[in-house]
Amino acid sequence: MANIATVFVRVQPVDGAEVAAEEVLGLLMDPGRGSYHVPVWHRAGVVDVQYGARWSGVSAVEQIWDGIGERLRSVWVRYLDSGADFDRIGHRTAGLAGTVDWRICEYWYDEVRLIPAGGGEPWRAEGLWLRRAENDRSVLGDAQLDSPTTPASAYPWRDFLGQWRSYGVADTVLDAIGSTIDSLERAELWSRGRPVEVAQRVGPGPGRAWARWSLDDWDSCADAEYVEHFGG
Repeated sequence: MANIATVFVRVQPVDGAEVAAEEVLGLLMDPGRGSYHVPVWHRAGVVDVQYGARWSGVSAVEQIWDGIGERLRSVWVRYLDSGADFDRIGHRTAGLAGTVDWRICEYWYDEVRLIPAGGGEPWRAEGLWLRRAENDRSVLGDAQLDSPTTPASAYPWRDFLGQWRSYGVADTVLDAIGSTIDSLERAELWSRGRPVEVAQRVGPGPGRAWARWSLDDWDSCADAEYVEHFGG
């Protein structure tokens, strides 16, 4: 089986133009091929779609631009190849010519929350405003999901603290987590009022494993060119 890429597309029409999610998906999928092991999802307004592809989402930018580029201000694509370590992001705008520049996609978080086992008040560290990269979606989705940011399941993860250290989470925060980890049920990174990465105890009994998954979406995208374009 080829690696599965979860592909996220944001299409920005010019003022007054109409673009439907079904039209965008029609440009990305020929009649004989649907989404590759990833649930199709879309939202209105700025047209956002999610689908699955073999290997990557690199072809999506030009497929959309070649089809309806005269109606667009920009197309943005970010994807994770299931065999890679990081999300990639690339885009095209009405004034941008040449090949698409693909780069590692970074994401914001501004808060850490630790939830103790058995309930109780979460421990919080705010005002971090650090970047991180990688959106781990090594899960098979569910066609009934309400949001592309919500995986249906997640696999056990042995060392989420090491992963968070690579994101730049402050040592003081990681030390606090490590010193109380046996009493924790859940640890979360937040951005702008919602969790964007979660680690949670799974399974019964003492010594339960941790599972982690990412919940990033366009609202937590920290790519410099994306932020400049949309003024985030």
